[in-house]
Amino acid sequence: FLNIRGFVSHEAELVELIENSDFPTFIGLNETFLPGEGVMKEVSLLGYVKVSRLDRRDCSGWGGIILFARAGFEDYIVHVGDSTVAERSWHILHTDRGPVSLCLWYRPPNRGELATITSFTEEKALFAGDAFGHIVVGDLNVHEASWLRFSNGTSLEGQELHAVCREHGLEERVRAPTRNDYLLDLVLTDLGSLVKPRV
Repeated sequence: FLNIRGFVSHEAELVELIENSDFPTFIGLNETFLPGEGVMKEVSLLGYVKVSRLDRRDCSGWGGIILFARAGFEDYIVHVGDSTVAERSWHILHTDRGPVSLCLWYRPPNRGELATITSFTEEKALFAGDAFGHIVVGDLNVHEASWLRFSNGTSLEGQELHAVCREHGLEERVRAPTRNDYLLDLVLTDLGSLVKPRV
């Protein structure tokens, strides 16, 4: 997972990072800055297959998320839907243990905005109800000092996300800052130590 802040402008750096990371099986990107599929239809990444893409709905060229699977592994993951209110896509990953939901989410730094967080519960039931485990990755731009060690205080949206995670048994697994001194890019899961993030 990477907040790329421009897929087109940083593609060469992404390719180098992929090579240096031993070609990950799945790659999730936030802030792709793509202008909408009506403007830029094809997006490709050498050696990978696009699983899902969700551009900012106003086609402004800001925000946006995309998920790639390494060629040969695209049949192990299925895109099952997108949020109607958030930049959030839902997938089912087929594993030896059973189906695992993988949610890719970008939440802009919009203080006090809660609708994209409160809608998570309904979407999880709709898109991931049959999964035995769940993984949510994304740049969520929340602060909650009692929960996220590397926070700049506590925000209303941070409190709301913490409450939603408690309700769904999702634990935050990243143990280091992801942007300067702050932890903004989260990995939320109910799979415990099976999920081992590395910054």
